[in-house]
Amino acid sequence: MYENAAVANIATGTKPVFFGAWDQVKVATTGLEVATSVDYAFNQDVTTYRFTYRLGAAVTDASHIKYLEMA
Repeated sequence: MYENAAVANIATGTKPVFFGAWDQVKVATTGLEVATSVDYAFNQDVTTYRFTYRLGAAVTDASHIKYLEMA
């Protein structure tokens, strides 16, 4: 069992519980991208860094994951 804060509260949500074959959920990433800038805070002699990590997920077959629908 996994808890996800992004899913609706079980008392107020219409789809609060998901179940099924979680191995059918596929995740893809772009990898970690690093960018640096010496111009952003040039007057303070600071080098700034930006780290970006993107990912996405999808179910290979929608019938593998179901949800509990509340009335």
